[in-house]
Amino acid sequence: MAVPKNRTSASKKRIRKKF
Repeated sequence: MAVPKNRTSASKKRIRKKF
């Protein structure tokens, strides 16, 4: 994951689609 764990709090679903 390129983003910090702080952002994966609620963006986990969005990051999964982007990455």
